[in-house]
Amino acid sequence: MEIMWPSLIFAAVVCAFYAGLFHLMTRQGAAYVLVYWMAALLGFGLGQLASVFYTQRPFMVGPIHFVEGTIGAWIVMSVVSWLKT
Repeated sequence: MEIMWPSLIFAAVVCAFYAGLFHLMTRQGAAYVLVYWMAALLGFGLGQLASVFYTQRPFMVGPIHFVEGTIGAWIVMSVVSWLKT
């Protein structure tokens, strides 16, 4: 499956939103927004890879597996926050 540029940009924007929301929830320094954004991108990508093994597609936006990516992003951001403390 080929992912097109608009899908990648959409995923990056969604990850930026997740990182900002996570930053507001954890109330940490402004420098951590970029760290959480990178973690969200990694987690979203891992969620996309994990969706290969999941047969049901609950909610997709084009070729993006939205639910799996969201779960992956939040898990990786939580792990990064936990490792940072």
